Amino acid sequence: IKRLAGLKNLGNTCYMNATLQCLANTVPLALHFLSGKYHADINRESRRGTGGEAANEFKNLVAQMYYNDKSVAPKSFKSLMGRLFNVYAGYEQQDAHEFLLNLIDKLHEDLNKANQRRVPPASLPPADEASLSLSARINRFWNQHTDRHLSVISDLFEGLLASTLTCLSCHK
Repeated sequence: IKRLAGLKNLGNTCYMNATLQCLANTVPLALHFLSGKYHADINRESRRGTGGEAANEFKNLVAQMYYNDKSVAPKSFKSLMGRLFNVYAGYEQQDAHEFLLNLIDKLHEDLNKANQRRVPPASLPPADEASLSLSARINRFWNQHTDRHLSVISDLFEGLLASTLTCLSCHK
């Protein structure tokens, strides 16, 4: 795997740079953008997305990181994030995790291939829902989720965690 170019600190932008380095080194994500496959996924209808602007800007930055030997100044990317989220407009320290969540949310919305207009299935009466096995309930929930959320971001970064509690006395 090719060593990526680093990112220049534009002034307290280490939170952004660390996040972008992690995402750019997520090989399946980088390949999706560098190959141009992401173009077919752009959802220009989403009111929550940017009409592909965030996806295009991310692709441009990842390409610069992969194809340059010198460090890259992510000015254009920072400018976009500052327009989308006021908190990133300045040069104060920010939380890397919050930045990651905001960024992948915009990328997901830009690339969401799911049919948003699909009518969700009718909910089951509580008694019927309770009679389903845990596996059936999980599958039902996950299918409903992926009917509305389907992108390279959701494929790579989303999952479902189920936990169960059992009473030590009655074993229910």
